[in-house]
Amino acid sequence: MSFHSLENGGSPTAAAIALLNQINGAFATLVRASGGNNALRYLLIAGYWTDTTRSQGVLMSDSRSILSVHYYSPSSFTFGGTSTWGSTAEVASMKADWANVKTNYLNKGIPVILGEYGVVTSTDTASRIYWLEYVTKTVFDYGIAPYTWDDGDGMSYFNRRTLTWSARVLDALKRASSGQAYIPVKQ
Repeated sequence: MSFHSLENGGSPTAAAIALLNQINGAFATLVRASGGNNALRYLLIAGYWTDTTRSQGVLMSDSRSILSVHYYSPSSFTFGGTSTWGSTAEVASMKADWANVKTNYLNKGIPVILGEYGVVTSTDTASRIYWLEYVTKTVFDYGIAPYTWDDGDGMSYFNRRTLTWSARVLDALKRASSGQAYIPVKQ
């Protein structure tokens, strides 16, 4: 049995969510019972495909569980295909995704971590930086810790040879995580 066989049109069925909850529960039980500080350790519990939307219904094993999600939406932009992002509808869609996370988890006292997000460097630079800044600002304002994904290749913001960041990306990420009240602007 695979998760794919438990989906309906790309969405998880109740059986798929139940299976993931069973796997996550077994993971938590195993870690908690293994001794040392593991009874108190915080655990990252994977959402369904670590997707913000498809993770609804994923249960946390205990009060020391954190929902782990990734964000690459829309994938046609973040993984290439379309090179621009930032229309009113696209921004609204991104904000709606995170508002759902807030409603379904944060408002219920369940912490969330954005363990991975990014955009391929082949996209329009202004759009890429705008997406990174807007996603970072949105999740940071919700109290979610964001971690950009940098694969050192097609989705890279840090030059491993010179040990330097893309200045525009770094400035956008710093601005977005500053705690200052503002609305990101595409530059």
